[in-house]
Formats: sequence, structure tokens, C-alpha cells
Amino acid sequence: MKIVKNIISVTAAAMILLSVTSCGSEDSSSQADSSSQSTSSSEAETVSSAAPSSSSEESAAESTVSEDNTSKPAEEDVFAPMTSPAQELTCLKAEGYGDEPVFSSDNKIAVICSSPDVSSSISVVDPVTDKLIRSFTPAANSELLIGLRPDGTVITTDIPNQKIRFYESGSDTPRVLDYPKGLTALKYAPSADTLYAFSRNISSVDMQTGEVKELVPLDEMTKEIKEVDFGRGIYMADRRSAELNGSLKTELFSLDKAECCSSLPIYNSESVYLTKSYVINEFSEDASDDSDTIYSCFNADDGSSVCSFVLPPEAGNLFMSCYSDHILTTVSNTDGDSGETCIMVIDPASGEIGEIHFENDNLITFMGLSLCASPSGRWFLPASRSDANDKVFTSLIMLDPSQAENKKPLDKTTLPDSGGKEHHEPESYFSEQRAKADKIGEKYGIKIVLGEEVLDVPDYEESFQLVPMTSESYNHSDVDSTLDLLDKVFSSFPDGFFKKFITPAGGGLRIAIVDDIITEDEILGEEFTAAGFVLDSGAWITIVCEDVNLHPDPYFVFNHELWHAVQYLVERKYPLDSKKWNSFNPEGFVYAHNYESHGSEDTDYMNTLYDFNKTGEAYFVDTYSRVAPDEDRATLIEQLMREDELEPEYRVSSSSILQAKAKFLADWIKPYFGYVYFENWHPAA
Repeated sequence: MKIVKNIISVTAAAMILLSVTSCGSEDSSSQADSSSQSTSSSEAETVSSAAPSSSSEESAAESTVSEDNTSKPAEEDVFAPMTSPAQELTCLKAEGYGDEPVFSSDNKIAVICSSPDVSSSISVVDPVTDKLIRSFTPAANSELLIGLRPDGTVITTDIPNQKIRFYESGSDTPRVLDYPKGLTALKYAPSADTLYAFSRNISSVDMQTGEVKELVPLDEMTKEIKEVDFGRGIYMADRRSAELNGSLKTELFSLDKAECCSSLPIYNSESVYLTKSYVINEFSEDASDDSDTIYSCFNADDGSSVCSFVLPPEAGNLFMSCYSDHILTTVSNTDGDSGETCIMVIDPASGEIGEIHFENDNLITFMGLSLCASPSGRWFLPASRSDANDKVFTSLIMLDPSQAENKKPLDKTTLPDSGGKEHHEPESYFSEQRAKADKIGEKYGIKIVLGEEVLDVPDYEESFQLVPMTSESYNHSDVDSTLDLLDKVFSSFPDGFFKKFITPAGGGLRIAIVDDIITEDEILGEEFTAAGFVLDSGAWITIVCEDVNLHPDPYFVFNHELWHAVQYLVERKYPLDSKKWNSFNPEGFVYAHNYESHGSEDTDYMNTLYDFNKTGEAYFVDTYSRVAPDEDRATLIEQLMREDELEPEYRVSSSSILQAKAKFLADWIKPYFGYVYFENWHPAA
């Protein structure tokens, strides 16, 4: 936002959050496991690096049980038929709570068990023969189980110590690699025997050397990769789109060619998952109220709709897998005092929902429960119970979802409207100004949004209210004057500069001019007010500015907001090195991330160009630079672009530290544009 009283700015961007526990990827990891491996900081920007590293380390681990692994690779029919939908294996009784089972390509299962009172243990089981293959104590209680290789090697990650450990068959002393820098949430694909990670690209990790290899390169049209299925050779991604006024569109791509193989009618998805044959999209009309969550099922091959349904209110966590088309959800104490616990089974193909029941027998409720499906299609549940002495132990229960009981039709509903928003047009009163804006936009490759059209800009509602320019407040000459100013501003930049924002899917840079931007702080009666902000929505990047703050000097607001737009654009292709940026700041400095309180104390001016008592070089332009790293960068470029107007002591060139920051940003954006736009602009008179 750009603030009126102090003329500041802040950016806003749409976020997509996963909200359902899932086993969608091959490793059958849940959302909770992935998030536990992510790193973030509220005090400084998250550090990012792509450099791989490796090392060797030995750490002894106590062996408790060991048997030969002589079973042959299992096919889908290796299991004997089950006489009921749930069958407990007799080979495992491990102390502690069971969590996050993983499987190998030949249907072996590994599970980790732990509790506050005992050390963690990892057990490997052959469910076909109901035999325990091995059990051992991992080197650290902080290890997470992520994979089981066909040769019996157990793979764990130790995030606090930044290690990957490999417990090979016949040895409980792990081979250790350093956790690759810049990668989070490592996963293991049994079908490809591959260790990998994904965010906006997909990388594999060599399990001998730790070397990182990029399998699918970072693509500026990809906002986020959602799931990867090495067995089918596909991945699912949210892609930037100009459709529906700037949306993210979910598509399936081939791993080998990174080409779209299925376009799905899913836009701005909250959460989306892969099963064996389907793509499941989660949709809520309003996440802030109690409205039903709708699950829409699409055929993964052609994107056709299968069904949309809502779940019973007692449904809990959902589990999905690329090895099964059944969706499992937990329900606890369904029969009141009986204490019975069950799992609901959703079958999109038949349009039915059934149940798998368990006798209580001190079965602990499904808090923190994890499920996984094996290549056979059988599901496995680590069931934790307490004995007469309240000692907790875990066994494995094998599930056959096709035998679910008490089946009934799903509560089906209509497919949600993907568009989601009413379309607005400017008043006919401004028809000539609309035509003028189009002409200016065509000249520079920019879309100018006027009047009530601004209400179609997506994603602003969470933080702002926009008041459009209307004929009640503006006449023709007012809008003409604003358009003339914009024409002058756009002409100041290098030829073709704004066309760099246009993507292969269309879209580009939009300038939305409004009468007023009302922030949440203003609604609450506080002083923080905005003159501008930037949104990254699908294939569009939108700068929203108040008309009054473009007069008489349009550059003051525009140059600040333009940097935010440039950062969004360049980061699509070249992620910014946050660690390097933070190295320019004073030791121990953290950004405040508080827009309302900035500048409230005299000490806030320390280390800025406007600190009149400073004894050393300035680290920041002004107090607003200290609010957030994005604002630090935007304020720096804004100041640099008006260097000639300033007294020498307020220039960026007066501080070698600020010059170093500016050079860092110049070097970062130059490969994208071929030049540094803020060094190659000429403000029009």
C-alpha cells in the first residue's frame, strides 16, 4: 500500500493454502509432515539457496529386531482376499504412537513410533506374509520417515540437524548426507526410486552424493506445483492465466516433456489433489463461515467432470493417494457412548459413501492419524492403543476400501461456478475516456482499468475496499487529465519495457485508477491509509493507485509501486536471494512488519538518510524502509529514481551501503529485461 499521510506503500498478494490432510503424492506424506519441514522467519526474509551439498557421517543406532527380507516383489494380487474390510496384522506391536507409514514399490511398509516416554523406533513389515522384517532405533528422535527403497533401505530426514539418513538393509548404522540447501519437504517416489522436492520446479537428489538435479525447471507461468506422480510421469500445477480476469488454472503436465497433457476446469483452487484416476478440488464459498466445503472430482485424462459432493459434518481428515481412487476420511466416536471409531470411504466412481468400523478395544482416537495406500491398492492404518497400564503401543491395520459397509449415495451438489465474480463495466458517461485509455494501453502494452471495472480486480477484498471513479465525483476532464499523466509516465520508460509483463497466456501489467483505497486500519479508525498497492493475480500484475495521488507528481507513487510489480515479475523466473539482501542490513536487524507504528519514535530514524544525527552511513532510505524487505527495496528504487531532485545528503549515492543494495537489485533484474530500467528511464517534462 502507498500511504497518504506519509505516502507509503505496501503490496498484497493472493495466497493458496492447503487445508486438507492428504496422501496425494507417491510418498503418502501428509500436510502436517510437509509443513514441519518448511523453514520461515517472521523477523527477516526466508533464506533461499539452490547450492547442493553432501557429506558422510556415521551415527550408531540400537538394533532391536532383525529378520531376513526374502519376499519377492508384490503385484496387485499378492494379498490373500480379506474376509472383512479391516484386518489387523499380528507381526507388529511397537511401543509409542504410530505415525506416517511409508511403503516400497514391492508393498513393504515402514512405520515410525514414538512417545514422550520412549525413544523412537522404526519398523519394517511385509504385510503379504504378516512378518516383521526389522526394527531399530533411529539416530535421533527428530527424524521423520519419508521412504522405503526396494532393497530395504529406510530413508529419514532430520530437519533440526539438516541431515538425510539412509538405514540400509542389514545395518542399523546410517549413511548420512547433508540436507540440500534451498530444498524443503523432501519426498520419496517408490515407483521411480527417486528422492525429490518441488515448489515451482521439481528437483531430484542423488542418494549417493546428495547432488541436486533439476528435473522440471522453474517456469515463470507456474505459480505452484501441487502434486507429482512419478508412476504416471505427470505433475499437477497451478498456472498463470488471463482467463476470468486473472486466475490460476490447474493443469496436468508430463514429467519428461513438461508439456500440458490435461487442462482442468479448476480456477484459483484452495486445495487440489491427485488420486489414481481423478483430480479432486476443494472449494468453499466462504472459508470464514460454516458454509459447506464442496469436493469436485474430475477425470485426470480429459478434465471431464465426474461428480461434486459434500461430506457429512462428522467427517474429519481426508486421505487420498495416487494408488487408489477411494478417498478415506476419519470419524471418531460415531455411536456416542459405545466409543466405536470408523473410517468413511468415498467412491467417486460409484457415487457412494461407506464405512469401515473398528471395535474399541482401547483404540486411541484419530488425533494425528496417518494413512497410506500401497501399490496394491490396500490402505494401512497405524492403530495406537493403550493397555491396562496406560502404556501405548501401535499395530498395523490393513484396509480394503472396496469392502466398506453401510453404503449409501453421496450427497451430491452442483459444480461450483469457476468465474465467481460479477463483471463490471465503466459508466457510458466515460465511453470516450475508455476508448482513450485503450489507445494509450495499446501503445505501451498496458491495460488501464477505469470506473467500476476496478471492482473486477481479484483478491483485493481481503485487505482493501476500492471506491471507483464515478460521474458523481469526476467529469470528463478529470479523467482525461489522469490519462494524460499516465501517458507521460509510460513514455518515460524504455521502449517495450511494459510489454515484458505480457505472458504466453496473455495478461500483463494493469493500472487500476480509483477514487479511494480504504484499508482495514481506516475502517478501524486508525491512521494507516493507502495510496497504492500491487496484486499478483494469475497472468496479471495490477498496480492500484488513488487518482488524487497521481497529481501533480505521478512518479512519486508510481515508481514505488512499479518496483513491487517488477519484483513480482522477475521472481517468477529468478528467485531473489533473500540471504544476500539481509546481509546489507545492520547485524541483528529485523524488519518490523508493522505498517501502523512505523515512524512513531525518533529512534526509528536511526540508520536512515533522514537521521539528522547519524554518525555513519545510512542503511535505509527512511523509516518505511524498515517495515518490510519489499518496502525497503521499493523505497530505495523510488528514492534513486528522483536522485536529481534531492539535496546531496538525501541521495542514495551518499551511502555506499544503499549503493550496494541498488547494485544488487540492478544485477538481479538485468538478465530479465536486458537492461536496468531505473537506470534507463527519462522522466518526461
